[in-house]
Amino acid sequence: MSLNDTQRATTRGELAANLRIAGTTPADLAAALDLPIREVHAALDVSDGADPAVVWAVRDRIERLVAERGGTPEPYTHLSEGMRASARRWFGVGDER
Repeated sequence: MSLNDTQRATTRGELAANLRIAGTTPADLAAALDLPIREVHAALDVSDGADPAVVWAVRDRIERLVAERGGTPEPYTHLSEGMRASARRWFGVGDER
């Protein structure tokens, strides 16, 4: 990801909070997204080596699960909708919601 350490920590916390709200697990996300669990863990950790497109896919799937359960996701500071167009250009990010 093109985030600094502070931004990664913020995003990691936001993803974790929304994962709890969604009531799902990294293993469930891996199965739903047809990804290896290590990629999902790297995305949730917002690791330096995480694929930005996978981070966004995980973010979107979590957000969708929260909405399906009638909840409201915590807002994302750095993975905001305003950043989606840039992420699409830079990293080929789709929309998995």
